[in-house]
Amino acid sequence: MNMKISVDIKKSDIVKLNIWLALKSKGTYSLIVIVFAALWAYAIFKHGVPQTTEKWVVTFLIALTSGLAAAILGLATNLLQILLSSSVENGVLGLHEYEISEGGLYEKTAANEAKTMWKGITDIRKLRQYMLIQIAPGLFHVIPNSSFDSEEEFRNFYLASRKFWKDA
Repeated sequence: MNMKISVDIKKSDIVKLNIWLALKSKGTYSLIVIVFAALWAYAIFKHGVPQTTEKWVVTFLIALTSGLAAAILGLATNLLQILLSSSVENGVLGLHEYEISEGGLYEKTAANEAKTMWKGITDIRKLRQYMLIQIAPGLFHVIPNSSFDSEEEFRNFYLASRKFWKDA
């Protein structure tokens, strides 16, 4: 059974996906903890152990805010780099034609055509608005559910993809 879908990937899809991935990434939370711990240790080294509850709270909040700011800055930098390097010409944005079959996942864009065997796919996930087919760490085919005429078509495409992948 072959199934086809045409997908128009926009910059907003790339932004939403990367924010979701950052929120799910252990690396994001590790960065927050590392920056928090480093600034906490620095504050204690430089000013000594806080002597009042107010100073404990201020030190904690400054370290926590700095950790969160580092994570947000990292995400913003990553998003800027991705958005500046993504275009229709290089096949990241714009029309993607996908076909799934027992033989694999076939993709055609303005820039390339590729077939990925199911055993070469790392993971297939469904988010609220997207189906992600992971082909390498940090590299995904993004299929928005808005590309389908109905939620049922989206679900069927997702389930068929998962079945082909699991059976490979």
